[in-house]
Amino acid sequence: MVSLSRAGGGRVNRIAVCVGGLACLFGLAAMLITLSGHDYAYFLPRLHDNHLFYGASGLALKEYSASFCAGIFEFANPQSLALSLPQLLSSVFGPLL
Repeated sequence: MVSLSRAGGGRVNRIAVCVGGLACLFGLAAMLITLSGHDYAYFLPRLHDNHLFYGASGLALKEYSASFCAGIFEFANPQSLALSLPQLLSSVFGPLL
């Protein structure tokens, strides 16, 4: 009798963990789809700015961007997306895809 009650409790725990995991997955996917994550406000404008720069200048090295406030250095910035895989993918698929 004891083993049957433990087996039923283990099954309920597994189902609860699976349901909780799926709820978290759908919640995070909804945040990604609606672009309400914490870093989209920083990176999407820069992807779009780099996309416009490469459209106008070709494959030139982007050193400086005057698009944001007083301007920022692109080449010396470690968070710059100018030479990155996401920037390459945004040039192929578009920056807002």
